[in-house]
Amino acid sequence: MSLRNGRQDFCYIHEGGELVKTVVGSIEYKGGRTNCIVVSKNISHSEFVSKVCGELNLEPNSIKLDFTVKFDPSCLLPLHDDADIVKMFKFNDMFCRAYVCQCTEGVMASLPLLGFVKGCRPIIAIDSTHMSGPYGGALFSATALDANDSMFPLAFGVMSSENYEDWLWFLEKLKIVVETRKLLLSQIDILLSFVVFLRCLALKTMPIATVT
Repeated sequence: MSLRNGRQDFCYIHEGGELVKTVVGSIEYKGGRTNCIVVSKNISHSEFVSKVCGELNLEPNSIKLDFTVKFDPSCLLPLHDDADIVKMFKFNDMFCRAYVCQCTEGVMASLPLLGFVKGCRPIIAIDSTHMSGPYGGALFSATALDANDSMFPLAFGVMSSENYEDWLWFLEKLKIVVETRKLLLSQIDILLSFVVFLRCLALKTMPIATVT
């Protein structure tokens, strides 16, 4: 099935099964579930992933995608970026097929963020400590409270020292991590403003050496 008049293509999405070769040599998808979506040929990779996950009710960080081409349906090719999206449409005339694989590494990597979004209180503690090893530096950390009022480590960073540039970088990255919690975003904005204020105060009160 093709919807090319509207510059859209029909795409099967398969998840949970496997490709098998039948006794007559054809390739079939066994097990799992199959659904379908209609997408524009100009769709970006991130938009495609979002649409697939919305259709199958999956977390984007927990999957990886593959696709097949019409001249070799037995070979799964990685669907990593926009260039792969172009290849998928170019080498499939009537329709395309995408295969979803649950990625354990992606699930584990997203657990802290998912736990924070779903169960943590709108409180965040920022701290740092100097490292006394041979390489020195400072360890920055951000900790929240979960639903049981227990510590919930959220983020950490190894920095060169406690200085304005490193604190600014850490807080800006932390802001990206907690972007789904609006109340915490406002608190981090306050922290960022305070860091900028301290920087300006330090520059204002810092003695300036002159050479005569």
